Amino acid sequence: MQRNFEPMRKQVEAGQRCELTVVSARVVIYDAFVEGKLGVPKHLARAVHDLYFEPKCGVKAQVDSPLLQLLSPV
Repeated sequence: MQRNFEPMRKQVEAGQRCELTVVSARVVIYDAFVEGKLGVPKHLARAVHDLYFEPKCGVKAQVDSPLLQLLSPV
């Protein structure tokens, strides 16, 4: 059992303090799928883009999404 979550907590907090612009979010999605930097199927790119920028659950997407923070270059 891991007891020291402090490094991970700091990384998550640092990501939450950063903010991506819409353009940056689009670049991160493009890099992840089209450039293959994430290693996931390219056919998912449209679905990810649509769900991020036009979510169907009624909740507006946050541009500072932790997922996109992890994918974006530092």
